[in-house]
Amino acid sequence: LSNGALAIRDSIQRHFNDHQDVQIITATTTHGAYTEQSSDTKSIISGYCVVHAGKGLTYCTNNKFIDACQKVGWKGGALSEFEMNMMLWKKLAANCVINPLTAIHGVKNGQLLSLEKTERTITCILEELSSIAILEMESFIQAEEDVEVQAHLQRSIREELSVDFLKSFVTKVMTDTSDNISSMLQDVNAKRTTEVRFLNGYVAHLGKEKYSIDCQYNKDMCNRVEDLKY
Repeated sequence: LSNGALAIRDSIQRHFNDHQDVQIITATTTHGAYTEQSSDTKSIISGYCVVHAGKGLTYCTNNKFIDACQKVGWKGGALSEFEMNMMLWKKLAANCVINPLTAIHGVKNGQLLSLEKTERTITCILEELSSIAILEMESFIQAEEDVEVQAHLQRSIREELSVDFLKSFVTKVMTDTSDNISSMLQDVNAKRTTEVRFLNGYVAHLGKEKYSIDCQYNKDMCNRVEDLKY
């Protein structure tokens, strides 16, 4: 349950490749939150408080985890492995757009909606990601033996991971978390290493190493974020 979940999952799978008893459980959330210094006397010990800037949903492939989430008031549900992988690619699309661009421009998520100069960049980032995501998910369903089911899944992949669909999804995330300060902007402001290599870097690496696709815009996002000096 983190940004860059696909990159982290792949890394864990490579590390435990020979251990058949290792189970990786993936999850995702659209909830937006950030920390800020607090003047509340109840928060003096920790020195900060958590601002829930965009209430979202949490999904997982494990029913026990979802039950635990619901007990503490988190809304969401359980997904199949196919559904989760689709959701993680959509979440990665949002992260690959929102996180680096908010960090580069120093704005909250929703403010990206009014920055016209980012429109072309957003489209190019998503075009690259969409091509990789579709190839990955079409490979994922090859094990499906039912021809009709596989055809249905393929239609879903090509529709829901298309550039237009991903644009709509990313725009909705920007709107729903408009007041949120992205984790990457928080990291840049705090002079911490960002997760950009697990987001845009993952897309660029996968594209080049596995499919011989040059994802120039996602590589550029990595370079621009890492060149920031705040």
